[in-house]
Amino acid sequence: MAKFTKKPLSSSELYQKLVDKNLLVQDGDKSLVYESLERIGYYRLTGFCIPFIQTPPEKPKSFKAGISIHTILATYHFDTGLRGIVSLALQKIEIALAVSICNTLCVKHDARWYAKEDLFTSKDTHDKIFATAAKYIKFDVKNYVGEHNNPNEYLKHYYGKYHEPRLPPAWMLRECASFGFWSHAFKGLKKEHRDSISIHWKYPNRKPIQSVVFESWLHTLTVFRNRCAHHNRITYTTLPYSPKTPDNVPASERFPKLDANGNATTNDLRTFLLIIDLLLRTVAPNYDWKGLLREQFTIAAAAGVVIRDATGFDYDWQNDTFWNDWVPLSTTKA
Repeated sequence: MAKFTKKPLSSSELYQKLVDKNLLVQDGDKSLVYESLERIGYYRLTGFCIPFIQTPPEKPKSFKAGISIHTILATYHFDTGLRGIVSLALQKIEIALAVSICNTLCVKHDARWYAKEDLFTSKDTHDKIFATAAKYIKFDVKNYVGEHNNPNEYLKHYYGKYHEPRLPPAWMLRECASFGFWSHAFKGLKKEHRDSISIHWKYPNRKPIQSVVFESWLHTLTVFRNRCAHHNRITYTTLPYSPKTPDNVPASERFPKLDANGNATTNDLRTFLLIIDLLLRTVAPNYDWKGLLREQFTIAAAAGVVIRDATGFDYDWQNDTFWNDWVPLSTTKA
């Protein structure tokens, strides 16, 4: 391992680093570069430079010919706009997922289903999920008592007013646990319980999404959500997990096609947007999120962003099947 020796640099020194990497600086661009360094930061900005570095990278690394600050900022603004739209959609899915799991298990089993070991695939799985739930609801598992000095008013009220049962109902957990928690909780349930939840989530033809597919989608969207929440780049990249392709038609027809070896690339941005679109059919069928996406794509394309390279959509992205309307749920036969 090497020793880190890089020193903090001034804006003028950072500007010169970009110029030395062959960034094209035209008349009037210098002030924009400085503004970007001071508002976005060199380190963050370089993350959006990666797609425009010579391949294979030269030493020292240099930009491809003709790359300017406008090229980099077009990608930056496109990425930022997409993350905002995706985050709003994922918020709707996250809330609906928590409600779906809680409503199903509370009614069928108990308001404190998360404390029931027999609902989960193993004791170890349950113990981990229960321990995580306890952290969210500020519950001292060792002494089996809730924290009265609680930042959540509803939990503070519960722990202060009720002495039995000591554990609060799952609908209170629902209000403070993360997307990741619900994804792990769903995965940890026995198959019959997973099936009883995923049956409420439908493909466009009203058939239920299989629990094994639903589990895969939740896991990948958890990772995707975290990237968006931490402002990480989602364009010009592949994501770390490949979600399952459903066998349901027409949904499967819009997923990447198999190559000659029987493989398909499903860890690109387009596939993740497609999964969100499918889940929104259950959560918010009248939400025009595709309209919001198309607006961002149109602005980015006009600014010079190569949509195919940035997202995995077709080169003729306006006619990609992603944009086609699904048959309305209310009129489709099962």
